[in-house]
Amino acid sequence: MPDVAPSHPVYVCTHHRCGTVLMRNIFTRYTKFAPHTFFKGDPAAAPAECDIVQDAHSRSPLALAGEGIHLVRDPFDLLVSHVRYHEKTMSPTEPPNAERMADGRTYKEHLCALPDLTAKAMFELDHVCGRTLRTMLAFDYDNPRFLNLPLDVFLEPEPAGRAAEAIAARFALFGRHAEILKGAVLHFVSKAEHIKQSHGTRQPGAAPAKSLLSKEVAERLYAEFPRAAEVEARLAAWTTPESAQWS
Repeated sequence: MPDVAPSHPVYVCTHHRCGTVLMRNIFTRYTKFAPHTFFKGDPAAAPAECDIVQDAHSRSPLALAGEGIHLVRDPFDLLVSHVRYHEKTMSPTEPPNAERMADGRTYKEHLCALPDLTAKAMFELDHVCGRTLRTMLAFDYDNPRFLNLPLDVFLEPEPAGRAAEAIAARFALFGRHAEILKGAVLHFVSKAEHIKQSHGTRQPGAAPAKSLLSKEVAERLYAEFPRAAEVEARLAAWTTPESAQWS
């Protein structure tokens, strides 16, 4: 029996430094083996019959009015990741190399010239990471049409497998192809070691990202982004086996 096409796509909402490439890879691989289609980009430009649409910045009104999955990351983890990635990326289209500051230097050149992590974190809060945080923290985490998933659950096979099962259970599109979805997820989890190594805050026993930052940075983040503490609490609950988010 052929699959019944859904009346609307399943949206995959991510953020900069919060699962964008991982989700693209997972669903690209999934659609190689399942009879569905995947599109990453502006949801308004997605083909009419597309089954899975990724909104890489979680800003599209179309996506937010629909249903799907949403990835979320610890705010301090996100901040450190922005700094470290923007110091190193060579991509000419990424903001660190594409954007220029008032003094003519690129965003990356300005960031790398700052004296320490505190100064770099403050700069990121003023610019790209600040924009990312505002979008991520503004998401409606109580919206029953979305399954919110912490990025970190995709770093180890057991929680990643549970995440795949939760997605398949929540959205009928994946129901008959749950094992294909799980296989696509686990395929990329097996390659997640480089994420841990490059970030440096997820190794067993390693200090959390928040502890790498100064009190000044933490106080500013909480003051300017008051929902950060709420998201931290939600993340702590989501990553426990008994979490209702997995039902």
